Amino acid sequence: MCVKAKGGSDVTPALPEILQTWSEDVPSGSILHVLGEVDLSSAPSLQTVLMRLIGRGRSVIVDCSELQYLDMKGIHVLEDCHERAEQLGQRFVLVGSVPSVHKILMIIKLHERMPVVDTVAEALAILGQEGTAPRLHTS
Repeated sequence: MCVKAKGGSDVTPALPEILQTWSEDVPSGSILHVLGEVDLSSAPSLQTVLMRLIGRGRSVIVDCSELQYLDMKGIHVLEDCHERAEQLGQRFVLVGSVPSVHKILMIIKLHERMPVVDTVAEALAILGQEGTAPRLHTS
């Protein structure tokens, strides 16, 4: 099932009512936008998409600014993917979230194990890039 995103681009939901992801290629890597909820049922879909992006050999920014819920299974997926990216010599940066998710990230001190920033612009700066000419991909 595909739905139309802003600007008319197709977005393929991993689980239509729970999680949607879409990615953009930028010169320094890929940005994965995550919308909805990451829980026990949707975490495997997120892991599949992230591992596919990591497997391309480029850095990954995970934009959680529209993520409404994240449980421990989702956190473990992010940690596993960050570890895999590091093993391959790639950067893995997590971008902010709504206050309830941000609170969870701070409580478990995820920012001490991987870069966690407030905006995509900050993540791009970490990767050494300021501007983008993104190309949208659905996943």
